[in-house]
Amino acid sequence: ARAVPMLVPPWNRIDAGLVSDLGSVGFAALSVYGPPKPAPLAIINSNVDIMDWHGTRGCRDHGLLVQAI
Repeated sequence: ARAVPMLVPPWNRIDAGLVSDLGSVGFAALSVYGPPKPAPLAIINSNVDIMDWHGTRGCRDHGLLVQAI
């Protein structure tokens, strides 16, 4: 395993105007929600929501969480 300098902004949201500058300040990847869009660095959706918001409103099935990772 190795560490990757990745920015995970709050709520996986970031202004599109900032993305092009992230590489120049040391980031190699960005985590954002939704489908990947063309960008100057790797785009990864690192979000795994543990809540079952539309069902029990409790924790999602542990097997499904492991699959999501």
